[in-house]
Amino acid sequence: MQDRPGALYWRSLDELADTPEFRKFVESEFPSLAHELVSGASRRQFLKLMGASLALAGLTGCRWPRETIVPATRQGHDRIPGQPVQYATAIELDGVATGALVTSYDGRPIKVEGNDLHPYSRGKSNAWMQSTVLDLYDPDRSILPVRRTERSTINSSFAEFDAFADEHFSALRERGGEGLCVLATSSSSPTIRETKGAFRKAYPKAGWFEYDAIPQDNVREGARLALGQPVRTHVELTKADIVVSLDSDFLMTHPAALKYARDFADRRRRADSDGTMCRLYVFESDYTVTGSNADHRVPIRSADVGALASALSAALDEPASARPPTGVPAAVFAALVEDLRKHRGTSVFLVGPQQPPAVHALAHHLNARLGNVGTTVTYTGELDMDRPTHLTAIRELAQRMNGGAVETLLILGGNPVVTAPSDVDFAAGLAKVASSIHLAECDNETSRACSWHVPQAHPLETWGDAQAYDGTTSLIQPLIAPLFGGRTTAEFLARLMGDNVTAPYELVRRTFSGLVGNVPDFEKLWEDTLRTGVLRDSIWGTISPQTRTPPAIEPAPTDGFEVVFAPDYKLYDGRYRNNAWLQELPDPITKLTWDNAALISPGRRPPIGRRPG
Repeated sequence: MQDRPGALYWRSLDELADTPEFRKFVESEFPSLAHELVSGASRRQFLKLMGASLALAGLTGCRWPRETIVPATRQGHDRIPGQPVQYATAIELDGVATGALVTSYDGRPIKVEGNDLHPYSRGKSNAWMQSTVLDLYDPDRSILPVRRTERSTINSSFAEFDAFADEHFSALRERGGEGLCVLATSSSSPTIRETKGAFRKAYPKAGWFEYDAIPQDNVREGARLALGQPVRTHVELTKADIVVSLDSDFLMTHPAALKYARDFADRRRRADSDGTMCRLYVFESDYTVTGSNADHRVPIRSADVGALASALSAALDEPASARPPTGVPAAVFAALVEDLRKHRGTSVFLVGPQQPPAVHALAHHLNARLGNVGTTVTYTGELDMDRPTHLTAIRELAQRMNGGAVETLLILGGNPVVTAPSDVDFAAGLAKVASSIHLAECDNETSRACSWHVPQAHPLETWGDAQAYDGTTSLIQPLIAPLFGGRTTAEFLARLMGDNVTAPYELVRRTFSGLVGNVPDFEKLWEDTLRTGVLRDSIWGTISPQTRTPPAIEPAPTDGFEVVFAPDYKLYDGRYRNNAWLQELPDPITKLTWDNAALISPGRRPPIGRRPG
C-alpha cells in the first residue's frame, strides 16, 4: 500500500524532533544511507533499508572459520566467489536435532532448508529452523561477558572472566565441587554428554540438573509405567489406516513433526487397493494444525482425555455396552471403535506431552492390544534413562538455593527466571547464590540476575554434534567465524574443569573418534559425514519391552474452568520473542501477528468432520 501524497511518517521521537544526536547516529551508523534515512522516504523504502537484509549483506560477515568445512555438493573443494554453496549441519530444539542444509554466500549464511538425506527432515524445514539465520545476525546478541554486583553492571572481557574462573573453579576442584550446581537445558550432543561426564568426575560433589520450559516428562514417565523403562516411541504413519490423536499436535510440535507430516501426507495421497485413505481422529482441547487436518475432530477438555482413553479400552472388550464420555458424540465414538476393531495392526494412538503419565501408559497398552507394536509402532531406548523429571529437578535446585546449599551456580542456556514454574520461586533462590554464571546468547532476565553473563556461540558459527529423534547423528559445522567470540556449552565446561582440549573443533573430533571406533579411514568418514550431514549406521536399535497393566484413570472434576498452556507456533516457549521474522509470521490457526491471545471456548460444540463409510 502506497503512502498518502504529502504524508510524512516518523520512526522515533528523536527523528520527529530531528535532533542533532539523531542525525549524528544515522551518519555514523549508516553513512551511505544517511540521506535516505533522514529524508522523507516512504515506509516501504525505510523497511527495505533497515531490514535484516542490511545485516546479511554486510561485508563484516564475510569471515570463514579457520578449520575446513565441507560443502554438501559434488563440486570440488575450491570455492567460487559469488556462488552460493550449501553446507550440511543440524539444528537442535529441546534435545532433538533436525538435519539442515544452510546456504552460504561468500561466507555469510543466508538460508536454512532441510537436508534431504536426513531421515527426520527429508528436505523440509520449519519456521524455527529458518529463523536461526536472523538470530545469528541479531544486534542484541551479547558481545562480551558482563559482570554484575549489587550496585553496578560492568562490561568485562573474556580474559577477565577466564582469570576469575581459573581461580574460582580451582578452589572448587580441591573441594570436589562442594557447593557447586549446574542447571542445563536438554541436549542430544554426544560431545556435551562426554564433557558432562568428565565434568562430574572433576566435581563429584556437584549437583547436575536439567530443565526445559516444555519438557517431555509425562511421555517418559508414561513409558516407565507401561513398559518398565523410558523409551522413545516411533510411529510409522505410512503404514497406519487409523490414526487417533489424544490431545497430540504431532504434525506441528512433536519432536519428529517434520517426518510425521511428510509420512501423513504421503499416506493420504497413496490410496490402498480399495481406494481408501487413512482416517484421522483428533480429540483435543485446543484447535491445532493436527486438528485442522482431521477427518473427525472433537473438542474435548484436556482433563477428559483420560476418560476417553479408558472408554475406548472398555469398548474394545464389550462394544455393545460401551458409552462415550461426556462431550464425545456417540456416533463418532462408535465409528472409532468399529474402525479400531477392523484395523488391528494398522492403527496407532498418539498422546500429547501435556497429558498425565497414566494416559500415556494406557495408550501404550492400547497399541499393544491392537497389535500395532512392531508395525505402526516401534520403540528405541532413551537418553539419560535414570534422570529425574524436569519439574523435580528445578524444584530440588530451588530448594537447595533457598536453603543456602548452593554457593556457585552454572546455568547453561535457557531463561529459568522466566520459564520456571511460579511456585518454585527460582529468582528468589538465585539471589541467594554467591556466584552465579549464565551462558546465553543474549543478556536476558536470567543473565541480569546472575553475577556473570557469558556470551554463547550461535549454532551456525561453531562446531558441534547432535542426534535426531531416532539417534541419527549429525555433525554441526560453522558457516561463519564467530561474530562475537561466544563459547559453546562443551567448550565452556571443558575450560571450567581444566581440560587440556577446549577448542570446539577438537572436542567434536575427539567425541566422533570415540563414536565410530577404529575405522580404516577416519578422515574420509569425517568428511563424508560433514558432506552428507548424517553418520551412517547411527540409528538406535529397536527394543521390545513388555507391556504392563496400565494404572486406573480417575475421572476429572466437571466443575470450574480449565486452562491449557500450549507452545506457540511462532515463539515456542518465548525464546524467539526477539526474532522479527517469527513475530511477523501469522499464526497458522488464528492468523494473529505480533500478538498473543487467550482463546476462550464459549461452550461445547458439535464435532467437525464426516461420517466414515
